[in-house]
Amino acid sequence: MVSRCASPSFSITKYTPHQGSLLTSLKPFSSQKPGARIEYKLQQNHIFCALRKDSHASLTHTHENELLFKDKSPTREKGRLSATSSENAPSSFSTKLDMFIKFVRPYATIGIIGNTICMCILPVQTMADLSPRFFIGVAQAIASMVLMNLFNVAVNQVYDVELDKVNKPYLPLASGGVSMTSATLFTILTAALSIALGYFSSPALFYGSIAFFLSASAYSVNFPLLRWKHNALGAIISLMLWGISLQTGVFFHIQQYVLGKPMVLTKSFIYAIIFQSLFSIVAATLKDLPDVEGDKANGSTNLTILIGKEKVFWGSTSLMLATYIGTAAFGATLPVLENKLIIMIAHSAIAVFLWLQAKQTNLADDASTQSYYLLMWKLCNIEYLLIPFVG
Repeated sequence: MVSRCASPSFSITKYTPHQGSLLTSLKPFSSQKPGARIEYKLQQNHIFCALRKDSHASLTHTHENELLFKDKSPTREKGRLSATSSENAPSSFSTKLDMFIKFVRPYATIGIIGNTICMCILPVQTMADLSPRFFIGVAQAIASMVLMNLFNVAVNQVYDVELDKVNKPYLPLASGGVSMTSATLFTILTAALSIALGYFSSPALFYGSIAFFLSASAYSVNFPLLRWKHNALGAIISLMLWGISLQTGVFFHIQQYVLGKPMVLTKSFIYAIIFQSLFSIVAATLKDLPDVEGDKANGSTNLTILIGKEKVFWGSTSLMLATYIGTAAFGATLPVLENKLIIMIAHSAIAVFLWLQAKQTNLADDASTQSYYLLMWKLCNIEYLLIPFVG
């Protein structure tokens, strides 16, 4: 409801959207001359009254659309646009940065760094091995593998953009937040830099980055005989090759070419390969749980479509539980007491935690299954902290 102006010359009345119609009927003030008309305009949630003498028409409900009008002054309009542009500039940069962060998926980068550092530590036998040369070698390995992982993340989104518009329309490339040209250039640049850095570091790191590149390409690239992600066995093989190529390349890069030691397969390295292989099976199957509808529309034949969500979920969970329980049992055989306790207690606790989380997961809710899939990667990152205690 809009109240009448209290003053014969000027007054202000607030208006909120909850008040409904702006006004029903207003008549000129009795104190004004018979020819006066009151005009209103909305500015910063206030209705301002002004007097005009050139009309006898009174305002009614039918004039509501005429009450709201803009200042057509070019000078003021130009100033307003300039102010708006300057205010939106930081917001625009912030939005682009946020889109880039979502595009590169930092959680995957954190996992790659953890895996790489773990593999660098395994060949170390004495404190004397922790020389400046060692840390340079670690930096080379991290830089090369992080760059190749960025390629892996980017190329997957480039070739999945149409599928993501159905399954994950919020992703930067699918939503238009990142252009296809920028994504393609980023993909090529990261792969080239990773391979070049590996080439100038050591043969082991070079071949490791090449193997990583090939497995990532086989998984995502839509070329003949490739695009393994849409085949259950192909997805498992490509993820397994990805993990093994990274771990093998980094391990021998440090052991043989940085520390100058003979090539030896340590107990902890063998366990790392086994764990990574088993985890690859789990990751390759669980990743499809939130994407069933889009995968069906795209003609995929992954395991979730073939046998159903529930069997894939509990089969993958059971495999990881068996892995953790088996590792805890293996820990009982370790000769060093500290290592024995760490491996047994940590893996038993992780197994219990995983079981409880699995019981709480709602298979009918895509957000819930996606959260469970990401939990698996977090547990995998924790495993990188525990692997050195196996040896």
